[in-house]
Amino acid sequence: MSILDGLPSSPAEWENAMGIMVPRMAEFLEKADLTPRQRSVIEHMRDGMSLGEILGFKPEHRDALFVQSYRLLEAGEPAKARDVLTVLYQLEPLDARTIFALAGTYQLQGDYATAGKLYVHFLALDATNGAGHLRLGECFLANQEYESAGDCFTNARDFANRSKDADTAARAEQLLAVVAEKAAGA
Repeated sequence: MSILDGLPSSPAEWENAMGIMVPRMAEFLEKADLTPRQRSVIEHMRDGMSLGEILGFKPEHRDALFVQSYRLLEAGEPAKARDVLTVLYQLEPLDARTIFALAGTYQLQGDYATAGKLYVHFLALDATNGAGHLRLGECFLANQEYESAGDCFTNARDFANRSKDADTAARAEQLLAVVAEKAAGA
């Protein structure tokens, strides 16, 4: 069983899921008893605005909440940090740093499946980020998915080398050795 079970595994699978959900959501919204304000928010979201943009949430407010979540992590409170990051994620679902940090809270608490799915989302936004590949690989490694972990660590090393991130590249090399050792013993 993979940490990524449940995610679409191909573009065709994704299109099929959207083909099922979009008409059902449209039907639900048509019949729903929504206020004019609620309908306005939904229309803005259809136009591509985030909830944060719709509500007038400023970047400095997002930054302040992000800093608060970081301080909570430093204080050993990953669940509280996750609560703050979840609000940020709801306000700005395409903010890569929030997704990366949110994934980290799940990883810290051993929920590798949720963390892995969030890291995939992060990498969809920042595909050449070596640290994202490294963290996803750590989730695969923790779940004993050695081949996938090795692929992620190889990507992490290569992307980190291109961006001159020596720490991430070195850690990826270390973990590639761990994967080789684990795979040999499996």
